[in-house]
Amino acid sequence: MTSARTLMFLTLAASAVCLAATDDLESLFANPPDATKPRCYWYWMDGHITKAGITKDLEAMHRFGIGEGYIGIISGQSGMDPKPEPRALTDAWWDFAVHAVREGRRLGVDIGFFNSPGWSQSGGPWVKPDQAMRYVVLPETRLSGPQSFAGKLPGPAEGPFQEVAVLAFPAPQGEGVLARETNRTPRKIDFESAQPFTARSITVLPVKAVNVTAELLSSEDGKEYHSVKTFTVDRHNININVGPVPLAPVVAAFPAVTARYFRLAFSAPCKVGEVRLSPASRAESYAEKALLKMFQDPLPPFDFYTWPLQAEPDTPGLAVAPQQVLNLSAQLEPDGTLHWDVPAGEWVVLRAVMAPTGTKNSPSPEEATGLEVDKMNRAPLKAHFDAYIGDLLGRLTPDERKALKHVVADSYEMGPQNWTDGFAKRFQERYGYDPLPWLPAMSGRIMGSADQTDRFLWDLRRLVADLVSREYVGGLRDLCNEQGLKMWLENYGHWGYPGEFLQYGGECDEISGEFWVNGDLGSVELRDAASAAHIYGKPIVWAEAFTGGIPFANSPRDLKARGDLGLL
Repeated sequence: MTSARTLMFLTLAASAVCLAATDDLESLFANPPDATKPRCYWYWMDGHITKAGITKDLEAMHRFGIGEGYIGIISGQSGMDPKPEPRALTDAWWDFAVHAVREGRRLGVDIGFFNSPGWSQSGGPWVKPDQAMRYVVLPETRLSGPQSFAGKLPGPAEGPFQEVAVLAFPAPQGEGVLARETNRTPRKIDFESAQPFTARSITVLPVKAVNVTAELLSSEDGKEYHSVKTFTVDRHNININVGPVPLAPVVAAFPAVTARYFRLAFSAPCKVGEVRLSPASRAESYAEKALLKMFQDPLPPFDFYTWPLQAEPDTPGLAVAPQQVLNLSAQLEPDGTLHWDVPAGEWVVLRAVMAPTGTKNSPSPEEATGLEVDKMNRAPLKAHFDAYIGDLLGRLTPDERKALKHVVADSYEMGPQNWTDGFAKRFQERYGYDPLPWLPAMSGRIMGSADQTDRFLWDLRRLVADLVSREYVGGLRDLCNEQGLKMWLENYGHWGYPGEFLQYGGECDEISGEFWVNGDLGSVELRDAASAAHIYGKPIVWAEAFTGGIPFANSPRDLKARGDLGLL
C-alpha cells in the first residue's frame, strides 16, 4: 500500500520497427532495453497525494519495469472527497510535482506531464478571454434609408468580445415574411394563409434538448397533404463542447413550394420554440457548416460533414451579392456606436465580433480550471505553455529536468472554434479572397449562390482544420522541443472535434491510440494513430490500453476506508 492516492492506466508500445538478427531478438526479448518499457498514466486524484506516497508509487513503477509515468491532475473521478490542501497550483502543490521529477530521476523512472490540468485538453485559469478558443457572433440591426444613423449596435448578450468587422448589405427578399401559425400540438404545427404562400426554407428554433425527425407537408385544401421536405431536428446534446451555440437554429431549404396550408409533423412529441416558414432562401444546416454545432456524440459517421447541394435561389434578390457588402468598421466608435449615412432601401447591419466559446479544461480541480486556449494561434499557446509546463520547468535545475521527457495531450474533447486573431488575413493569403464580405453566410444567408456559400464555408472549415493541426499541435511540439521535451499525442477527438485526425497526428513527436477494457471505441482510434504514424514516418505507435473504471466491486471510498487504495 502507498499513501499517494493515485490511479494508473497502462500505456503500452503497440508497434515498433526493429531490424535485428534472430539471436539479438532473443536476447532483447529476455532483457528488454529501456526504450521498450511500458509507460503509464499516473493520475493524481482529487489532491490525495503525499511525498512519501509519490516515492512509493515510483518505487513500484521501477520494480515492475514501468519506464515513465505521465502525471495528470484529475478531479471528480475518484469517488473520494477532494483533499483541501494543498490546493492545486500553489507553491506547496508544485513541490509535489518537483518531488516526483526528482524521485523519478533518482529511481530511473522518467516523468511526463499533461499539458494542462485535467486530461483534456489545454486550458487553465491563466487563459484570458482574448487568448481563448473563440467564434464569430453576428448580432444584427435593420435600418431603413435614406437616413443619417448614429446609434449603438448590439453586441453578444453577455461576456467579453472583440470586434471583427461591421458589415452592411441590402436585406434579401423574403426575410421577415413568415407563414401564419394557426395550431400547435406536441406532434405537429399547422400554418394557413388566406392567399397562396410561397415557401423556400423553414427554420426551427429549439428551446430545449430535442431529437426528432420532422416532415414539412403542403396542401391546397387543408385535407390532402404532400411531402415537401424531411429533415432532423437534432439538438440532443447541448453541452458547449459540441458547439458554442448549444440550441443553434435548425434550417432546411427546398425548391419553392406554393400552397395555402403547410404542416410540420414530428416523429415524436417534442417542444420547440419559434418555427419560421419563409419565402427567404436560407443556407441549409448553416450552423453545422459554420462550426457552431457539431456532431453530438463520440464518433461521427464518415459522411456527417458532407451535405447535398441545395436548390439555387430562383428569384433575383433572394441572395446577397458579396460585392454589395459594405465594410463599415472604420465608422464604429470604441463604445459600439456606428455613424453611417444609410442609402435608400432596407439594410441589414451585422456587428461581427469574436467571443469565447466557453469550453474549459477538465476534469480538473476548480482552482486549476479555466478557458481552453486558442487552437489556431501560437501566441496564446505559448502563454499557456509558459504558465503551466513553464512553471514546472522553472522550479527544476537543469540536471533534474533530465528526468522530464514528455508533454502529454490526450484525446481532444473541447469542440470547435471558427475564428482567431489574424484569421481574415490568413484566409486571404490561403484562398486569394477576403472572407469578411462572406461572413453573412455564417448567419444563414445565401451569398452569391448556394454553391458559392457552401464553398466559402468549406474554405472556412478547411483552414480551421489546418490551423488546429499546425498551430496547435505543431506549435505545442515546437514549444516542447525548445525545452528538450517531446510531445506525446492522442491524434483524435470526440464530441465536436473540428480537425482531421491524420493531419493532426502528423504534427506531434510521438503518437498514441487507445482501447477500452469494455470494448467501446478503440478501433478507430488505433487505426487513426497507426495510419498517421505510417503516413508521417513515425516508427512507434503507443496505445492507452485497457482504459476503464475501477477494476473492483468496491467503490474507491470503501477502498480508502480499508486502506487498500494505492497503486492500481
